[in-house]
Amino acid sequence: MLPALQGRGYATEAAAASRDFARDVLGAKRLVAIIHPDNRPSQRVAEKIGLRPEKRAVVHGGRDAIIYAAALDQE
Repeated sequence: MLPALQGRGYATEAAAASRDFARDVLGAKRLVAIIHPDNRPSQRVAEKIGLRPEKRAVVHGGRDAIIYAAALDQE
């Protein structure tokens, strides 16, 4: 993302819309985000939309990741 556009809430807004679409339109019961441990901005976005860290994992290419997830209960 361009530095001039950072910190304006666009990522959080997009993530919340994706969460709502997955729950309301697709009927998904769970949302998962795989985030690099050094990517604090993405971790904050995940937390803002209700995801919580569940575990650390090694993913494709041997890269470390934190798995964030949440149940998507119908509200």
